[in-house]
Amino acid sequence: MQNVFGNRLKAARKAKGMTQTDLGKAVNVTKGTVSSWETGMRLPNINTLVQLADLLSCTTDYLLGRDGHGSEERTDYYADTFF
Repeated sequence: MQNVFGNRLKAARKAKGMTQTDLGKAVNVTKGTVSSWETGMRLPNINTLVQLADLLSCTTDYLLGRDGHGSEERTDYYADTFF
């Protein structure tokens, strides 16, 4: 099974030049918790997910594998789908 969330979290963290310890401190969790997210053992709660996306300058959809565009807006998707 793919670990889309973990892979994207790790890539976004590294792109920001952060260690697992740095990221953990920023969202008030341990390095071990960040490691468990990146390896697919656990997932963050919804509030922490939002904090991660804000901190890493991406969207929650990107981290969850629902949007391949990171922080880019997808307004065209909604216009094409619903109108």
